[in-house]
Amino acid sequence: MGITRRGILKGTTGAAVLLSTPLAALALEARTGTPPLLVVHGDDAPSRAFAAHLAGGNSIRRELVLSGWQGEALADLRALLAAHRGHCLLGMVGNDVYPVFEELVRDGGGAILCRGQHVSDASGTRHLFYSMPGSRGIGSALGSALAASDAGLHVREIALGGSQASRPAGAGVPPGGDWIAATAALYRRIAEGRYTPGPAATVTRGGGADARGSARLSVETFAIRL
Repeated sequence: MGITRRGILKGTTGAAVLLSTPLAALALEARTGTPPLLVVHGDDAPSRAFAAHLAGGNSIRRELVLSGWQGEALADLRALLAAHRGHCLLGMVGNDVYPVFEELVRDGGGAILCRGQHVSDASGTRHLFYSMPGSRGIGSALGSALAASDAGLHVREIALGGSQASRPAGAGVPPGGDWIAATAALYRRIAEGRYTPGPAATVTRGGGADARGSARLSVETFAIRL
């Protein structure tokens, strides 16, 4: 019998953490003509802040909270994903939770629109994005949004998929704020079809590229079409 990626994941610490970490799913009001938006996030402060920025000023119509992750938790998550077929899934979770979460989403037929890995430490913040054609250029877009900050920053983007077809111009993310707010704004634009793709690029400022201190934060963000 061959060794599968799922088999490895089932034996990792990530699987154990998923079974003990609460996640919340928030159904948000989407723009007319766009897929409904569903936010999934961890129970830590940065993830809750990311979800709050995704919601913006819109009222949350309903809240689905999954907590405890005991016993049939994985089946419950599968049921949640199946019930939201056609939604666009946005959110932030710990990088120890994400591998199993992504595996479940892929099993359910979800397609990744964009994924990001984010680390903060004393040197600043480092971000690695895996972009698809519709989200290409998110690395340079985040760099532009944080242009006014004097904190260390390193953003790298790996572009996956084919070439991007032409799309109508969309709204950009204005400078200012922190990377959590800027990334949330970009992901929402991607989900709603208001993002304008551009070339992938690497952005480096200050010590964010080379310094490696003790990580204060290590999370993953995602935009997924269910």
